[in-house]
Amino acid sequence: METLSDNGPEPVFSKKALIAAGIALALVLVIIFIYGAVYLIFLLLAGIMVSVLLQEVAGFVSRKIRLSYRWVLLLVILLIIGTLVSAGVLMAPLINEQISQIPEALSNAWKSLGKYLARFQWGDNLMGKMEPDQFFDKDSGGISGALSQILGIFSNTVTAITAVVFILLTGIYMAAEPTVYRNGLLRLIPLSKRDRWRELLSHLYHVLAGWMLGQTVAMAVLAIIMTTGLWFLEIPLALLLGLFVGLMTFIPYIGPIIGGVPALLMALSVGPSSFLYVGALFLFAQNLEGSLLTPMVQRKLIDLPPVVILSVQVLMLNLMGFLGVLVATPMVACVMEATRMLYVEDILGDDMDRPMDI
Repeated sequence: METLSDNGPEPVFSKKALIAAGIALALVLVIIFIYGAVYLIFLLLAGIMVSVLLQEVAGFVSRKIRLSYRWVLLLVILLIIGTLVSAGVLMAPLINEQISQIPEALSNAWKSLGKYLARFQWGDNLMGKMEPDQFFDKDSGGISGALSQILGIFSNTVTAITAVVFILLTGIYMAAEPTVYRNGLLRLIPLSKRDRWRELLSHLYHVLAGWMLGQTVAMAVLAIIMTTGLWFLEIPLALLLGLFVGLMTFIPYIGPIIGGVPALLMALSVGPSSFLYVGALFLFAQNLEGSLLTPMVQRKLIDLPPVVILSVQVLMLNLMGFLGVLVATPMVACVMEATRMLYVEDILGDDMDRPMDI
């Protein structure tokens, strides 16, 4: 009669354990691959946005001065680099000086906020729990702890630099030879659908071009208005705050709010009247951007429901962080345009401009 040894079941158990570990490892690798692929797609989309902007500027200049597109593109890139370097060199001393003032300015603004909220019972209780004095006490190490938390967001410097270089190089290469990449993509489409996809790519290009031009103009104008206004009102860190508002304008809806909060907080450290003046300045700049600048440049190429944009921004923030928020709006615009052409018109046979019969 055959009997099992005491060690008989162990090889079977070990084999099952190895299989389970292998499956778990494979799932982890698949998740990492998917995450990396999604991250790469977002980087490519950002590179395409840079490419579209370069193509629009270079194409416009090339048509005006009747010079080869590639030579104009090279001149535009050199001009942009030269402008950024020159601006950096000229503003570096002032920016460094204002950066060194950030801890003291934040401390004053926080204390001013605490004094204002102390007038109310709920505000006094809130500030008492947050202990602003200890938070900004230099001797207690509060500032160093706070700054270490803020700098922790940007701790992965190598990854950030790599992403920026990848986006810029992708944009430059695509702008230099746009037909190569467009025709390469069209080669993957069946001949019967190729004309329709060529039309779709043309529509997507104009959508991205309109959005990029609109946001670029809005960013520049708001940065100038806010910097000038804050300097005139003698608000601390006027240059940094104005540039921050301009940069945040790139993100619709959420960005301007994020950009305006530091300016209002700094204004509160000066006084209640400065807070009101900066608030009025901010509302004026935002209304100018939303009602005049962006619609004038974009020419209604993008008409997206605010709820859709906000929802996608929050989703992309959770999935991909700040990069996801940057590309959320143009991504939604492209998806909606593709859905309109390929699904609503081609499959359903409907027209988005046709009024609904309710």
